[in-house]
Amino acid sequence: MLKRNALLTYLNQGYSMLIGILVMPFLYNIMGPVAFGIIGFYTVIQIFINVLDSGLSPTLCRVIAASSGNTKTTTRTLKSFETISLLVFAVIFFSSYLLSDQILKYWFKGNEIITETIIALLFFIVSSRLIASIYRAALQGKEDFLWLNAGTILFNTIKYPVCTYIMYREPSLELYFQIHVAATVLELLIFRLRVANRLSLSFWLPGRFYIAELSENRKYILSVAFTALVSAATLHLDKLLFSNILLPEEYGYYTMCITISSAMITLGFPIGAVLIPRLTKLYASNQQKQFLSLYHKSAMFVAAVLLPVGVLVALFSRQVLLLFTSDPVAAEWGETILTLYILGNSVAIVTAFQYYLQVAIGDLKEHVRYNKLLLVTYIPLIFFFAYFYDVLYVAFLSFSFKLASFLLWQWYVHHKTRVVTHKAWFSCSILPSLLMCCLVSGLTVFFGINKIQLTTLVLLITMALLYAAIVLGALVLAKLLNKETLVNVESR
Repeated sequence: MLKRNALLTYLNQGYSMLIGILVMPFLYNIMGPVAFGIIGFYTVIQIFINVLDSGLSPTLCRVIAASSGNTKTTTRTLKSFETISLLVFAVIFFSSYLLSDQILKYWFKGNEIITETIIALLFFIVSSRLIASIYRAALQGKEDFLWLNAGTILFNTIKYPVCTYIMYREPSLELYFQIHVAATVLELLIFRLRVANRLSLSFWLPGRFYIAELSENRKYILSVAFTALVSAATLHLDKLLFSNILLPEEYGYYTMCITISSAMITLGFPIGAVLIPRLTKLYASNQQKQFLSLYHKSAMFVAAVLLPVGVLVALFSRQVLLLFTSDPVAAEWGETILTLYILGNSVAIVTAFQYYLQVAIGDLKEHVRYNKLLLVTYIPLIFFFAYFYDVLYVAFLSFSFKLASFLLWQWYVHHKTRVVTHKAWFSCSILPSLLMCCLVSGLTVFFGINKIQLTTLVLLITMALLYAAIVLGALVLAKLLNKETLVNVESR
């Protein structure tokens, strides 16, 4: 069941990422860098507004996953969280509608391509995602991944390839957001119907708010919400700030770099979505052997299969940007920026395992401490370097903090929780792929392969061969380093 769910989720994410990658060059060339930058701003705003839901969705998923059936607690928790998300949606949408003129004047500085109508449409979409997140969390908790992934693929098809085709026929930024509004409303209705079916509820729930259910999970909700807010600021505050700092064309180039590098986070997301409910069940039922085996094997998979992707894109960043934009100016402007951001995101998907561990055991104390540290150190530095230096300094700062988190914080959490032995986890699950990435990268740079101007076909073949070399080499190294099974190492 777990393998099937992971496979389905990865097919969904793979499809979503693939169509995103395929439509990006078309959107960039059809709409132009300025309009493409507005679409990037829309994505960043969506991420920050989703933070408002971040304490609710993981809690609901955990409550449903831990319950054996459709209990009264599950129903009341869903009703309470749904009511909260509806209220937050109303506040955000109507506030943005009333303040649209000020947003245009002070943030976009009178950019003629964006109008008050576009602002209203944009905030309607992003705020409605709060409600959709509640329904997705309920279906994840029920491990209804087949339906969830099928529905996601359907609506991503409408939002990306279908919408891009319409843009090709009639380029219009306002029409772009109108299509997304229509798809979002339909998605909400269908997902709500599925939740009602899976949890044996009426289709429309009256607005009820159960204080007892919220209070019971208050500590967990606040912990997740706080850490999600800081995490969002850590990952995306620079993107929001640069929408105000950079020239419109430069923000379009920057958006392309961010969109490509964010593919790594997209690749890592299915791991957490599938792992957290299962790890929670295994830990709650005291199945330590199965828990450790799953934790190790999942980390090994991420390191061996996903980490090389980010490393190779970083090596060929200039060629990749040229492939996506057909714009030498954009490729030259964003080469180093893309390299730093995608390496940082590649490291981040491995570091995320300490978060999965803490969520599974139901104790986010260390995660809260970490985010408090980021709040007083990293976030002020983002403001400083963004406003007093430039985007390259911020990109380097982002990479440095993510690398430090991987080297130091992952070890610290393993040590404090005393559930996983960090030395065994690192040497058996991470080190083989890490060594191969360093070896192949060193040889590629030494022979100057990444500096040669390659045709699209030759570039893709070269990257595929290097990827295969890393993965196969990592498997060989893993066999040499793993003389005993991971579980036996942990059991000692």
